[in-house]
Amino acid sequence: MTQAPESPPPVDERRHAELIERHVHGSPARRQVGGKATWFRYASASSVGIEIAVAIVGATLVARWLETNYTHWAPWTTLIGFAVGIGAAVKALVRTARQYQDELEAHRQRELVSDDAPATEGPAPQATPKAFAEPDHELRHGLSSEPDEDRP
Repeated sequence: MTQAPESPPPVDERRHAELIERHVHGSPARRQVGGKATWFRYASASSVGIEIAVAIVGATLVARWLETNYTHWAPWTTLIGFAVGIGAAVKALVRTARQYQDELEAHRQRELVSDDAPATEGPAPQATPKAFAEPDHELRHGLSSEPDEDRP
Protein backbone atom coordinates (compact mmCIF):
# COMPACT_ATOMS: atom_id res chain seq x y z
CA MET A 1 0.00 0.00 0.00
CA THR A 2 2.75 2.46 0.79
CA GLN A 3 5.26 3.21 -1.87
CA ALA A 4 8.97 3.13 -1.24
CA PRO A 5 10.45 6.61 -1.14
CA GLU A 6 12.11 7.64 -4.37
CA SER A 7 15.85 8.00 -4.23
CA PRO A 8 17.11 11.48 -5.10
CA PRO A 9 18.73 11.93 -8.50
CA PRO A 10 22.52 11.58 -8.52
CA VAL A 11 24.47 14.77 -7.88
CA ASP A 12 26.68 16.06 -10.66
CA GLU A 13 29.83 16.83 -8.65
CA ARG A 14 31.36 19.08 -11.30
CA ARG A 15 28.21 21.21 -11.53
CA HIS A 16 27.88 21.28 -7.75
CA ALA A 17 31.47 22.55 -7.36
CA GLU A 18 30.85 25.19 -10.05
CA LEU A 19 27.71 26.44 -8.28
CA ILE A 20 29.48 26.58 -4.93
CA GLU A 21 32.36 28.55 -6.47
CA ARG A 22 30.03 31.01 -8.15
CA HIS A 23 27.54 31.58 -5.33
CA VAL A 24 29.78 31.41 -2.28
CA HIS A 25 32.84 33.13 -3.68
CA GLY A 26 31.14 35.29 -6.31
CA SER A 27 31.52 35.22 -10.06
CA PRO A 28 35.19 35.12 -11.13
CA ALA A 29 34.55 37.97 -13.57
CA ARG A 30 33.42 40.18 -10.68
CA ARG A 31 36.31 39.24 -8.37
CA GLN A 32 38.66 41.96 -9.49
CA VAL A 33 40.50 43.15 -6.40
CA GLY A 34 42.49 40.55 -4.55
CA GLY A 35 40.30 37.67 -5.69
CA LYS A 36 37.55 38.65 -3.25
CA ALA A 37 33.89 38.97 -4.07
CA THR A 38 32.44 42.49 -3.86
CA TRP A 39 30.19 41.62 -0.93
CA PHE A 40 33.22 40.37 1.01
CA ARG A 41 35.08 43.65 0.51
CA TYR A 42 32.02 45.64 1.63
CA ALA A 43 31.51 43.40 4.67
CA SER A 44 35.15 43.85 5.59
CA ALA A 45 34.85 47.63 5.38
CA SER A 46 31.60 47.79 7.33
CA SER A 47 32.93 45.59 10.12
CA VAL A 48 35.48 48.26 11.07
CA GLY A 49 32.81 50.37 12.77
CA ILE A 50 31.67 47.42 14.85
CA GLU A 51 35.27 46.61 15.72
CA ILE A 52 35.87 50.18 16.91
CA ALA A 53 32.76 50.19 19.10
CA VAL A 54 33.52 46.79 20.63
CA ALA A 55 37.14 47.75 21.35
CA ILE A 56 36.26 50.99 23.13
CA VAL A 57 33.24 49.71 25.05
CA GLY A 58 34.85 46.38 25.90
CA ALA A 59 38.08 47.91 27.24
CA THR A 60 36.14 50.51 29.22
CA LEU A 61 33.85 47.90 30.80
CA VAL A 62 36.77 45.65 31.75
CA ALA A 63 38.57 48.64 33.26
CA ARG A 64 35.43 49.62 35.19
CA TRP A 65 35.15 46.08 36.55
CA LEU A 66 38.82 46.16 37.60
CA GLU A 67 38.26 49.51 39.25
CA THR A 68 35.28 48.40 41.33
CA ASN A 69 36.71 45.02 42.34
CA TYR A 70 40.48 45.50 42.67
CA THR A 71 42.16 48.87 42.16
CA HIS A 72 39.65 51.39 43.62
CA TRP A 73 41.43 54.22 41.76
CA ALA A 74 38.21 56.10 41.24
CA PRO A 75 38.20 57.49 37.68
CA TRP A 76 41.73 56.53 36.64
CA THR A 77 41.35 52.84 35.91
CA THR A 78 38.29 53.52 33.75
CA LEU A 79 40.11 56.29 31.90
CA ILE A 80 43.11 54.03 31.30
CA GLY A 81 40.77 51.34 29.95
CA PHE A 82 39.09 53.91 27.70
CA ALA A 83 42.51 54.98 26.38
CA VAL A 84 43.41 51.33 25.70
CA GLY A 85 40.12 50.96 23.79
CA ILE A 86 40.89 54.08 21.73
CA GLY A 87 44.33 52.64 20.95
CA ALA A 88 42.80 49.36 19.80
CA ALA A 89 40.31 51.26 17.63
CA VAL A 90 43.08 53.31 16.01
CA LYS A 91 45.03 50.12 15.37
CA ALA A 92 41.97 48.62 13.65
CA LEU A 93 41.62 51.72 11.45
CA VAL A 94 45.30 51.70 10.50
CA ARG A 95 45.18 47.97 9.70
CA THR A 96 42.12 48.43 7.49
CA ALA A 97 43.63 51.46 5.74
CA ARG A 98 46.82 49.51 5.00
CA GLN A 99 44.80 46.57 3.73
CA TYR A 100 42.91 48.79 1.30
CA GLN A 101 46.10 50.54 0.20
CA ASP A 102 47.66 47.15 -0.54
CA GLU A 103 44.58 46.08 -2.51
CA LEU A 104 44.62 49.35 -4.45
CA GLU A 105 48.32 48.98 -5.23
CA ALA A 106 47.80 45.39 -6.41
CA HIS A 107 44.91 46.57 -8.60
CA ARG A 108 47.09 49.32 -10.10
CA GLN A 109 49.87 46.82 -10.77
CA ARG A 110 47.42 44.50 -12.56
CA GLU A 111 46.18 47.44 -14.65
CA LEU A 112 49.75 48.37 -15.61
CA VAL A 113 50.50 44.78 -16.59
CA SER A 114 47.28 44.53 -18.60
CA ASP A 115 48.00 47.88 -20.30
CA ASP A 116 51.47 46.69 -21.32
CA ALA A 117 50.17 43.43 -22.76
CA PRO A 118 48.99 43.55 -26.38
CA ALA A 119 45.27 43.39 -26.98
CA THR A 120 44.30 39.97 -28.27
CA GLU A 121 40.68 40.46 -29.19
CA GLY A 122 38.11 43.20 -29.58
CA PRO A 123 38.62 46.81 -30.56
CA ALA A 124 41.14 48.95 -28.72
CA PRO A 125 39.65 51.19 -26.03
CA GLN A 126 39.18 54.74 -27.18
CA ALA A 127 40.55 57.63 -25.20
CA THR A 128 38.06 59.92 -23.54
CA PRO A 129 37.91 63.27 -25.31
CA LYS A 130 39.55 66.05 -23.29
CA ALA A 131 36.30 68.01 -23.22
CA PHE A 132 34.70 65.21 -21.20
CA ALA A 133 37.73 64.13 -19.20
CA GLU A 134 38.18 67.28 -17.11
CA PRO A 135 36.09 70.43 -16.99
CA ASP A 136 37.75 73.69 -17.93
CA HIS A 137 39.25 75.82 -15.20
CA GLU A 138 36.74 78.60 -15.87
CA LEU A 139 33.80 76.23 -15.48
CA ARG A 140 35.12 74.72 -12.26
CA HIS A 141 35.85 78.01 -10.51
CA GLY A 142 33.46 80.38 -12.25
CA LEU A 143 36.42 82.44 -13.48
CA SER A 144 37.07 83.69 -16.94
CA SER A 145 40.37 84.89 -18.34
CA GLU A 146 38.64 87.14 -20.86
CA PRO A 147 37.75 90.71 -19.84
CA ASP A 148 34.12 91.63 -19.40
CA GLU A 149 32.71 93.83 -22.17
CA ASP A 150 30.38 95.64 -19.76
CA ARG A 151 33.03 96.82 -17.30
CA PRO A 152 34.52 100.30 -17.76
